[in-house]
Amino acid sequence: MPTHTAVQDVSETSGLDEKKNALQRRDRFTAMLDDYQRCFPHFAQELAESKALQCISFDLPQIEVPAGKVLRHSVLTVERLFKAHSPMIFKVGFTHSPSWRWSNSVYGYSSSKDRWSNMVVIYMSQEPYSPAMLEAALIEKFGSDSPARFTVSSFFLLANPCNNLKVIS
Repeated sequence: MPTHTAVQDVSETSGLDEKKNALQRRDRFTAMLDDYQRCFPHFAQELAESKALQCISFDLPQIEVPAGKVLRHSVLTVERLFKAHSPMIFKVGFTHSPSWRWSNSVYGYSSSKDRWSNMVVIYMSQEPYSPAMLEAALIEKFGSDSPARFTVSSFFLLANPCNNLKVIS
């Protein structure tokens, strides 16, 4: 019985705690966006283009965290999407620009016969090797036989814009 009372006491003050936690999350998110904009010069433009499409969202880990934390963040994000949208069809891939990949007239998701509804960007890197390993790890973990209909995409932005590499998917 005392345990039940303690839970009730916590729930009575949770309204204030929830507001405080929401403010803290917003502050952390704002700081994280600043970090991403500092490390990725084209991030603000990509964010604006993605927002205009209204189907691309960003669920990014803290910047410059170890690979294990990136993988954990990515797995938890995909699992959260499964829980919220199951059953769904999903795809894991990477590109230099989510908005370009979504709206490309030749093989973009918006004109695909699969009729994708959304894209969630779960990781950004200035080099292609980390996204490639993350893509392989997520495909290995979730496989192609999982029921889903939601586009999940990790991507990288090249540090050297003179590189001719356009899209890898």
